[in-house]
Amino acid sequence: MSTVLDVADKTFRDYLSPGDETPVVVTFAAAVTASATSWTYSSAMLSPDELDFLAPGTVVEADDGEQVLLTNVDTGTSTLTVSRGYNGTVATAHATGGLIVVAPVFGRRTVIEAVKDEVASLYPSLHSQVSVEVTTDFEYIEVPAEAITPVSLFVAGDTGRLYPSLYDFQSNFVPSSTGKAIVLRSGQSDDGRTAYFTYRGRFARPAYDQDELSEYGVQRHWERIISTGAALAVTAGRDPSYLTADYVTEALERESNPPDTAGNVRNRLIQLRNLWLDQARSEQVAAEPHPVVQLPVGAW
Repeated sequence: MSTVLDVADKTFRDYLSPGDETPVVVTFAAAVTASATSWTYSSAMLSPDELDFLAPGTVVEADDGEQVLLTNVDTGTSTLTVSRGYNGTVATAHATGGLIVVAPVFGRRTVIEAVKDEVASLYPSLHSQVSVEVTTDFEYIEVPAEAITPVSLFVAGDTGRLYPSLYDFQSNFVPSSTGKAIVLRSGQSDDGRTAYFTYRGRFARPAYDQDELSEYGVQRHWERIISTGAALAVTAGRDPSYLTADYVTEALERESNPPDTAGNVRNRLIQLRNLWLDQARSEQVAAEPHPVVQLPVGAW
């Protein structure tokens, strides 16, 4: 399953990196700490014209998304003097060989955060289905705040076998720190046992760049929805020529939905995201269990 960083990289490849506009990239010649203001770089593969992009006043971005402002450039010693944590990014340590992108059109950190936002915004169009391990209690069992609709509670017996348990779901439960809880029905003696609660609900916003999206209830084929949404978010108010047109056009054609050649790339991207979102919604509804109605004998 893909991580947040994997989907951010896909967003760059598919939508934000026009093939004829390769960014100027150098690498760290030596590791730097989070407080270092002098960076040495290796530029053996760059032409003199490309090196001209390294100039005071230019913003560059390290491989993890930190942006810095160049305040001085010494091409003789291949040293950059930088102002750390520019544009609200966080200064971090960087390893030898890490990438330094010169004057990026779209910040890597901006795209990564947009991917996280898109995961959370999948609800209510789609919902997650997640199982969490809980411990039974006579009073109440606290469950995640993202839970909207309960599905099941299975409690481990003495032999380890799981048994379904009856409970009531509380969606505005003050004693719980999450506001959500399940309360075992009266008469049940399950207390202090391992149990597994399954629920449908909102998607939590990923906390870390390396988090796998499956941990948040995201299905693999929904990643393209997240990727297109992130591209739309970071390009809002920007020149749509920065977007990659070929991929969007080909994707729409693969879906047997030829794009309007008069529309701009951003409108096509919205069309593509909506198409994939509708497909995912239909598949999820079809996969939901449906109640069986028992008709009286002779009714049919």
